[in-house]
Amino acid sequence: KAKNVLVFKDNGEFERQVGARGQGPGEYIQANDFSIDSQGNVYVYDGPKKQLLLYNTENICIKSLQLPFDIHNFTVLPNGKFLFWLAQYNKGKSKGYQVALTDSLLNVEKEYIPYTQYFDANMVMGSYFQQTDNKFIYYHGISDSAYIFTQDGDLEGNIYIDFGDNKAPEKFRDNLMEIIKNQEYQYLSYSPFIIKNYIMGCIIDKKDVISFVYDTKNKTMYKNSEFKFGEINSPKSYVNDSTFISVFNEAYLPPDFMSDSILTDEQKKHIYEDGGTIICKYTLLQ
Repeated sequence: KAKNVLVFKDNGEFERQVGARGQGPGEYIQANDFSIDSQGNVYVYDGPKKQLLLYNTENICIKSLQLPFDIHNFTVLPNGKFLFWLAQYNKGKSKGYQVALTDSLLNVEKEYIPYTQYFDANMVMGSYFQQTDNKFIYYHGISDSAYIFTQDGDLEGNIYIDFGDNKAPEKFRDNLMEIIKNQEYQYLSYSPFIIKNYIMGCIIDKKDVISFVYDTKNKTMYKNSEFKFGEINSPKSYVNDSTFISVFNEAYLPPDFMSDSILTDEQKKHIYEDGGTIICKYTLLQ
């Protein structure tokens, strides 16, 4: 879990830290998640306190909200409402559901996607709300589908990837350890995103984590070294209709994965010796 929320300029230059860590008013113990509203203000989720702290563009905490449920993460919508991914151990409001839509004061308006009775608590993996233009995409568990929410927080549909004979059987989908033990299946690793006519993200391919780009026009999937426009590791986040973010760190990047032409010696040291992360910005030219 991240301890701080850091802001970088578009050119990669460090700008500031959002708020401050601590246990006093307007401070957070740990930044478990964050989201940016339509005015550029930053909401920080403090897991230990179960609070949302709102920092304005002057880095002043102007509001704190106590959550009425246990969550993993959230996103603030353009209309000021919230979508929350609720924890499977949640005992508060909306118990038994994966997603809740609330108003700006955290009053629950809608509940979505019930947890199954035998849901595996180990499956807190790769799940968050991925913004894509005017949509929000949510994925959780062992699945070949991700849910699409509108910018108003309504459930609109889903993204489906057909893994054919390699897809995980229904009887194993609530049991992560059984899936890991078999190492025979393919499924989404985390919430994908859409940019132009491409779906991007990562899949688990048996025992490997593989980045993919799916061309919806040609109905063709490209994986890692098959990319015609260079290596992309772990595409993580949509920026706009021609730009996205990818992450390089040791967790997502085994030492033998990248060729010398991709990472410099300084970058390798930053990742493998210093335990750092490199954030890359990609631009689609067509």
